[in-house]
Amino acid sequence: MKLRNLIIASLAIAGVLVAASCKKDKADGIDKSQLDGQWMCNLLLRNDGPVYEYPYILWSFNAANNVVDLYQYYSDDYHTTYAFDITDSQVNLKSGSMTRGFEIASLDQKHMILTTNNDGDKYEYRFAKMNAIIIGEWAITWDMGNNDNVTQYYRFDEGGTGARLSEAGKEIADIKWSVEPAKDECFRFVLAIPSSNYENTLAIYAIYNDNQLRGDDEGNYSIYMTRTK
Repeated sequence: MKLRNLIIASLAIAGVLVAASCKKDKADGIDKSQLDGQWMCNLLLRNDGPVYEYPYILWSFNAANNVVDLYQYYSDDYHTTYAFDITDSQVNLKSGSMTRGFEIASLDQKHMILTTNNDGDKYEYRFAKMNAIIIGEWAITWDMGNNDNVTQYYRFDEGGTGARLSEAGKEIADIKWSVEPAKDECFRFVLAIPSSNYENTLAIYAIYNDNQLRGDDEGNYSIYMTRTK
C-alpha cells in the first residue's frame, strides 16, 4: 500500500517507567555534552505519586550554545528557551533574573531523572532520550483496520542515516532520519529516502520501553514500532 506523505506529529509520552533503571552518576562527573539531544518526559511524579502519565513535556539541549528549549502542550503549545549550566549535579535554567534548579538524580546515555521542589512538594521528571533510543533496527507496522496491516523495516544509524530493509534484513534504500522540535505538540520523527523523494513524518506518542513505541500517522492510523535488533 502506498503510504501518504505525512506532515507534523507529536512525540508525547507513555506511562511506563522507562527511566527506572538509569545509572547514577557522580556529581562532578556530569558534563553538559551528556545532555545533548531531545528528551521526552515519560512520567511526572509529585511526592512519589503520578501526576501525568502523558505529560507532553520535552526538553531539547544544545550544550555547545548553552541553551535548552522546553516544549509543553496542554490546551496550547508552549515553548521557552533558557540558558543553562550545571553546578555539581544540578541543572540550572536561567532566563533574565529567574533561575530554576533541577537535581540530576540519575543519568545514562538514554535516560534521565530530574527532581525539583516547589511549594513544599517534590517533583520528579523521568525522561527518555529519543534520538538515542531510536538507534538500531525496527519493524514499523501501520494498523490500517480490518486486519489490513502494513509493515516496513528500517535501520537507524547514528548521525541521521540508515537504510530501509527487507524483512530478511537486506538493504533496499538509504534513508535519512531526524527527531526534532515541531510546532504542534512537541517533536516530530522524519524518515526520508532521498532516491525516491519519500518522506514520512510520524507521531510517536508512547514509549512503552526502549524496544516498543507507538504513535499515529497523519491519517490517524496507528503505528507500532518494535525493535528487531
